[in-house]
Amino acid sequence: AAALASTGYDLRRDPVRTSSVEPLLAPKGFKVQHGPHRGSLVVRVNRVAGAGSYEVQITLGDPTQDAGWQHALTALSSTRIILSDLPLMQSLWVRVRGIGIAGAGLWTAPVNIVVV
Repeated sequence: AAALASTGYDLRRDPVRTSSVEPLLAPKGFKVQHGPHRGSLVVRVNRVAGAGSYEVQITLGDPTQDAGWQHALTALSSTRIILSDLPLMQSLWVRVRGIGIAGAGLWTAPVNIVVV
């Protein structure tokens, strides 16, 4: 170690680990369309770098109140998600976020659609 220190080069340093991990960004290209069957919706998003799955939540209530949101589905690495058995003729809000190794990412802005 003494010989290496005399060379003027930096010695090996232990890596510095930080506990702050940036959350995944909200998926872009978020669209909700009527599905192939009555009471179904097709949710689409663009892939998010670092996401291994995508969580979809729905609410019949005020989309600004977190307490009203319900888990609808978690899709493993799919960016085309079909929600089924939804209440007919209801105005429904939908949002999506990516989930990666560091945890859940940011939600998309919610989209409103009437289920037919």
